[in-house]
Amino acid sequence: MDAPRTPQQPPKLPGNPHVLSTALAFATMAQLVNGLPLEANGWDALESLLIRGHPLIGHDTLCDGVVEQTREFRDFFDERTLRFDAPVLQAYQDAALVAVSIHQIAVLLFQLEPKLSTPEEARRATLEGGRRIYRERRFEPRPTLFFHVDYMDYDQYPNGLADCVDLYFHSGRKYTTFRVWRLLDSKLNAFANFLLSTEPIPPSPFPILASDANLHRHDPWGAIALHHVFRDPWERKFPPTKPPETRDVRSTGDYPELAAMFTQLEEASRELNTEQAASNELSSQTAEPGEDSWRPSA
Repeated sequence: MDAPRTPQQPPKLPGNPHVLSTALAFATMAQLVNGLPLEANGWDALESLLIRGHPLIGHDTLCDGVVEQTREFRDFFDERTLRFDAPVLQAYQDAALVAVSIHQIAVLLFQLEPKLSTPEEARRATLEGGRRIYRERRFEPRPTLFFHVDYMDYDQYPNGLADCVDLYFHSGRKYTTFRVWRLLDSKLNAFANFLLSTEPIPPSPFPILASDANLHRHDPWGAIALHHVFRDPWERKFPPTKPPETRDVRSTGDYPELAAMFTQLEEASRELNTEQAASNELSSQTAEPGEDSWRPSA
C-alpha cells in the first residue's frame, strides 16, 4: 500500500493568491466536483429555470466524498498545468492573471470525471428538469446548470461547454443588475491586496457585488461592441447593431444615476413648493381686508 501523501503548501498561482482558500471558492469547486450545484445556488442564478418539482429541489448537501476530493485537488494542484498565451502574459497584470487561472481551474474541475453525482441524476436535473412553460412560452433546458446567462455561446468557446463555468464582474445572481459594471477603486485595491498579500492574509473581499456606488456601467451589447469591455473576444456573440430594448422600465438598481436625478427632482419640487407657499403667504398679508371675498353683484 502506498504511503499517504503529506499535504504540501497550497499552490502558488500568479501573484501568490489566496482565492482557493476562501469558503466561496471551495464551495464552488466542491459543487463542480459533485457534478450538480446545490439547490440554493440554482435558485440564486439569474434567469434560473428552477420550478417546483425540479430534480434539484432538495439537493442541499454534497455527495459523500466531495469535500475530501475537492480538498485533495486544491492541496495537490500543480500550477504548472496552467497555460497562458504570450499576449495574455503581456496584457494582464498579476491580479488579472489570477482570474484567468481560476477560470482554467474551473474548466479542469468541470471536465473532471467521474462526477460523484450519478449520470442519471445529472441528466434528469439538467435536461428533464430544465424544461418549463411560462405564460405560453416554452423554455428549453440549458446544457449545464453551471452557467452565467450572458455567457452561453459555448459553440465558439475554446473549451466548449466547460468555458460556461466562470466568474465575471457581470452580475449573475437574481436581484442584481444585468449590466456590466466597473469595480470601484476601493474594491479593486481590496481585491488586489487580498490576492497579492503575504501573511497575514487580509479578510476575503468575496463576493464582490455591485452597489449604487458603481455608477460606471454599460449595457451588455454596448460593453463589448462599443467599449471593448471583455476578457476574451470570443466570450459573447453580439449583433452589429444594438438589439431592441426588451425592458419596459428602467430601475435605479440597474441605472443608479436615476436615483440622483430623482433626488434632484424632489429637491427642486420642494424648493418650488416652499417658494409658492411663501408667495401665497405674502399675497394674503398684502391683500385688502375683505378683498378675497368681495364680488360685484350681478
